[in-house]
Amino acid sequence: YCIYQSATKRTKRTRLCNCWFYLYVLYLDGNGLEALPHWIGELSSLEVLSLGENQITELPYELLQLSSSLRKLFLGSNNISSFPFPMHEMTALQHGSIGSNPIE
Repeated sequence: YCIYQSATKRTKRTRLCNCWFYLYVLYLDGNGLEALPHWIGELSSLEVLSLGENQITELPYELLQLSSSLRKLFLGSNNISSFPFPMHEMTALQHGSIGSNPIE
């Protein structure tokens, strides 16, 4: 989200903008998330994604679009039972954690 000054009102408002193209690190630990949006794959500069201690049950296939940028992926303490793609396809991934998930 970006904060901008409204031209007509002198209050600050929050709106979604193109800032996500410059997002490198995203920590969403402990937010009660059950799913990730499919547009997660559009965060083309994302290098670190931390999603621990949520209730995520599955990952979107679009996460694979981050295979050349994502270096760290933390998924511990969720309800993930499988992955939508082989993890070795995440070619830039250097570190990841998936502990405390019912992975089959």
